[in-house]
Amino acid sequence: MTITSETVIGQNSTLADAVKDRASARYLFGLALFLATTIPFIAAALKYAFPNFVAISVQQVVMFLAGIHVPLTAYLFFDPKIRKYMVQRPIALIGGPILIFGICFLVFLSTWKSRETGHAWPAVYFMLAVLTWNFWHFGKQNIGVYSFFRISQSLSAAAPVERNLILFGSALGTLAIFHVAGAGYIKLYAHNETFPVLSTIYGYVGSSAKILQYALLAFVIGYASFNWQRFTWKSAVVFLLCANFFFPQFLTMDKPDWAVVFACSSLSHGAQYCVFLGSHAAQYQKDQTEGGMPPPSSRIGSIVMCAIIVVMAAFLGEVLLYNTFIPKDYFSTLAAKAFGRGDMVAAVVDSVMIGILLTYFWLDSFFWRFKKPEPRQWMLNRYAFLFNSRKQ
Repeated sequence: MTITSETVIGQNSTLADAVKDRASARYLFGLALFLATTIPFIAAALKYAFPNFVAISVQQVVMFLAGIHVPLTAYLFFDPKIRKYMVQRPIALIGGPILIFGICFLVFLSTWKSRETGHAWPAVYFMLAVLTWNFWHFGKQNIGVYSFFRISQSLSAAAPVERNLILFGSALGTLAIFHVAGAGYIKLYAHNETFPVLSTIYGYVGSSAKILQYALLAFVIGYASFNWQRFTWKSAVVFLLCANFFFPQFLTMDKPDWAVVFACSSLSHGAQYCVFLGSHAAQYQKDQTEGGMPPPSSRIGSIVMCAIIVVMAAFLGEVLLYNTFIPKDYFSTLAAKAFGRGDMVAAVVDSVMIGILLTYFWLDSFFWRFKKPEPRQWMLNRYAFLFNSRKQ
């Protein structure tokens, strides 16, 4: 083979294009994460400046967009490495979700009669545990967001103290939701029961957590200032937002605006997750050893559209039709006539919905666990456009 100058130029051009494409992918990935993480903070600021900024209808749209990311976890099942990992750990990744659904059905089906009379106290504790896990999941994801953002900026790895500060902020978030939701769940499931100890605890917990949240905010600002050489201005902002992700919740925890801020926090979390899935699809390269299912990139469009159509149909049915053109409780009344147990139908629906949510939390805690060898190799392979530029 004769190597001509044209060949060298062509090879150099191809290499330059590859480097340029990889740098562009890193930039877009970092920018998308940055924007997604700012959502609850911008929403809280706008609510203070313009109290009517987010109307109820807009809030429902926000919750709809936030909820899309949960069924999108199914997209990862089309990745051969994920399926192989699940087969290698069948007890945790197959048996675990089955157990979760079993617990959900046990709780809701065993309390559907007592809920009508306001004595379903087990459901109160169960739903508090669900919402606590929900916020813990939100916060833990921010460790990955911050770590991957630093990588996208070609910076060194997140320091242990930085990860621990984000983790501490996650714990404070669970205390905030415990304070806010305690009374609501009592009213919903067990309004005829008394919870003197629980009521006292969530009152003190909220006050203590708010003080600790302000202390965390000050400490993170001080840490970033004293260690400025570790940061660019963008990584410093992302660190500040990730460590204090629930700060807007504390600002509004005793106000009606809390629901709006919670919706925007959910949207932010979902947007962050979609950045990871979108980057996975866009940068996917099938290994020669992989067989079976076609690569995710060939199916992402249909999966996303199916999820959006299903959720959109439910959203439109709830917001635009139900209680407007269709009488309230119309469908539950039909179900009650068909089964003779309307409350049990509602309990089954609750079991399925909460089961899906908790299964998503459970699987995500394994799929994205970087310290474990299998997920680490999967992420290094699927996000090579980030890790190949990483500073040690």
